[in-house]
Amino acid sequence: MTIIDMLKTNAVLYGDDIAINYVSDDDIESKVTWIEFENYANRTANALIANGIKRGDKVSVLMNNSTHMK
Repeated sequence: MTIIDMLKTNAVLYGDDIAINYVSDDDIESKVTWIEFENYANRTANALIANGIKRGDKVSVLMNNSTHMK
């Protein structure tokens, strides 16, 4: 089972349950459900594909710790 399979399975089984509960340095709490998490992952994957990234390409990610993935 791949990480993609696990994410899809969890989105189906646990949908509106909290997948990520994050508290920022300024004590602002953010929560992301399994469905939202899967949607973020799919949007990110589709953006990479739209920019020419293919299976096997190496991609580096640099971002702050946050649930704000827009």
